[in-house]
Amino acid sequence: MRPLYAAVQALASSHFVVRGQSMTPAFRPGERLLVSRLAYRLQSPARGDVVVVRDPREPRRMYLKRLIALPGEEVHIVDGSLYVNGTHLEEPYVQDQPASLGLGEGWWVLGTEECFVMGDNRAHSTDSRQFGAVGKRLLVGRAWFRYWPLEVWGAVSPQRPPGLRSG
Repeated sequence: MRPLYAAVQALASSHFVVRGQSMTPAFRPGERLLVSRLAYRLQSPARGDVVVVRDPREPRRMYLKRLIALPGEEVHIVDGSLYVNGTHLEEPYVQDQPASLGLGEGWWVLGTEECFVMGDNRAHSTDSRQFGAVGKRLLVGRAWFRYWPLEVWGAVSPQRPPGLRSG
């Protein structure tokens, strides 16, 4: 089953070019990725996935973000710390940055078909803190392979934060 899934995923992928600084240092401007458009038709989104998502305010605009919270969960940002369902979310990919630099507190309750996404570089990211939770239908797909530049060639591995079930 796994080889078949890999073949289907490769055929149902689209290309994405990283723009801006919102996912540094994990992803840099100019890097090129393959994004599985079938990923969330075949499986549920999982916390820590790197996703391409449409801006709900301007659907032609797409962003590369990390999936932070899943449908039906609560997100709370207080004093630069991020909580999901009341549990502090440890985020090794953020590189010692607070969850909300200068953006104050926030509280979101996600609907049954909504996810919460954020960039790793929180000071330079337009994400769910500004445009709110995104419907699962706005998830273009999961980033699964980085192919350019050659020195970063390889699979994109999600980083699952410890302490919370990934979905």
